[in-house]
Amino acid sequence: MHKIVLMKKYWKAFFAVVFSISLGYSAHAQADTAKATQVENKVIDELCSCISKSNPDSVKTVDDIQNLMMKCTMSGDIASLFMQYMTASGFDLTDMQQMQNVMTKFGMEASTRCPAMMTMMMNVAKDSSQVNKMMEEYKNATGTGSSQPANKQ
Repeated sequence: MHKIVLMKKYWKAFFAVVFSISLGYSAHAQADTAKATQVENKVIDELCSCISKSNPDSVKTVDDIQNLMMKCTMSGDIASLFMQYMTASGFDLTDMQQMQNVMTKFGMEASTRCPAMMTMMMNVAKDSSQVNKMMEEYKNATGTGSSQPANKQ
C-alpha cells in the first residue's frame, strides 16, 4: 500500500513540474519529428544511466519499475528533456494520461537498449500476472487515441 501512495506522490510531483514547464511551451506546437527523435534518444539514454545505478534484482513488479522510472525522471535533466520531446512531437501538454503513456513507451524502449532495464523486465516476467499487466500498460501506451499527438493529421 505504501508503494502505491509513494508512486502516486511521485506522479503528482512529476506532473506538477511538467505542467509548470509546459506553461512556457505552446500546447499546439507543430510536430518536429527529427527533433523529437533526437530528444527521445537523449531521454532514453538518461533513463538508462539512472536505471543502471539501481539494483536490478530488487525489481519484481511493474509497480517497482514504474517507481524507479518516476524516481529517475524526477532526477537530472529528464523532466526537461521529456517536455522538449512532448513539444517537438506535437503532443497536448495538458493531457496527463498522454504523458504517462509516452513515459511507458520510453520505458519499453529503454528495455531494448539498457541491459539493467532488460534484467528488471526479466525479473518481472517471472510472474505471469505481472507480464499481463506490463503488456496491458504497453498496449495502452502505444495504441491509438490518447497516445497520439493532438494535432497530428
